Order: sequence, then structure tokens, then C-alpha cells
Amino acid sequence: MITWNQDVDAYIAGLPPLRRAAVSHLREVIINNLPEPFQESFDGMPVYVVDANVISTVHQPDGDESVSAGTSSLPCLSFINKENCVSLYHVGLDRDVDLQRWIEEHCRARLTPLPEIENNWIHFRQPQNIPFELVANLIRLHSVPDWVGKPALRADSDSEGSDRSATN
Repeated sequence: MITWNQDVDAYIAGLPPLRRAAVSHLREVIINNLPEPFQESFDGMPVYVVDANVISTVHQPDGDESVSAGTSSLPCLSFINKENCVSLYHVGLDRDVDLQRWIEEHCRARLTPLPEIENNWIHFRQPQNIPFELVANLIRLHSVPDWVGKPALRADSDSEGSDRSATN
């Protein structure tokens, strides 16, 4: 289980009430769907990172530390409240066309207006309508090696459901 970071608590507490509810729920979905080695931290916004020791183990099973030299952690997921939207950062989104298509297809069926996908960010213009189940499924599409390497859509993932609840 990911440990909740007190700085993220303070960040969310400082948001306007409607945004606070949406962002708090987004945080719960993230924490409940990321795999175990992730940690919640705060760097001006909530950030979900993988420790360098995990990265070196994934890339070099023999534990060669040179893979992560100078790196303490790798940020893989984040979110931020902006004036006109709530944005979700997903590492590698900009270079994974299949993943972008998957998001667009699933959003098209559920959201108006569609979220903007720009670089590694998904911008939700109507935070009260963030598709939390879609976010949970998006997170679960990747294994830890996918997160720390080049993310790729996993063929064995069920994009519509799973035994893991998106909102618990």
C-alpha cells in the first residue's frame, strides 16, 4: 500500500471545495491502482515515483547500480490543479500512440468535451467529470517494467474492467 504524503494532504486541502472533491477522488484512484513499489511524494504537485533500487532491478536483474547512477527516483505519474483544468501526467504518453488512441476512444464514448492530450499530460477541463474508472484502467494497463521503461499497452489487460475496483 502506498503511504499517503502529508504535503499532498495540505495541497488538496487548499483547493476550492469542488476541485478538492475531484482531486481527492483522483488521488484515491491513483493510490489504489498503482503497483506496490510506487511512493507518493510532493514536488509542487503530487508525484508518484519508483525508487532507483526498483529501477535497477527491473533493468538489470543482477542489481547493477550503474543503470540508476545519479537517480534517486523516477516520476511516472502526477496530477495538478490548474486554473482551468485538472491535469494528469503519465510518463511516456507522448510516445505511445496506441495508448493515446485507447484514451481517446474511451473518452469519446464518455466525455464532452474530450480531454486534451498534450505531451505527457491529459487535461480534464471539467474536473467534476473526470472519468475515474478510465483513469484506474489506464494506470493498471502497465506493469512496473512498463512504467520504468517505455510504457506499452498490455494485451492481457481488460480495458473495461478488472477485479480491482477503480474507486476503492
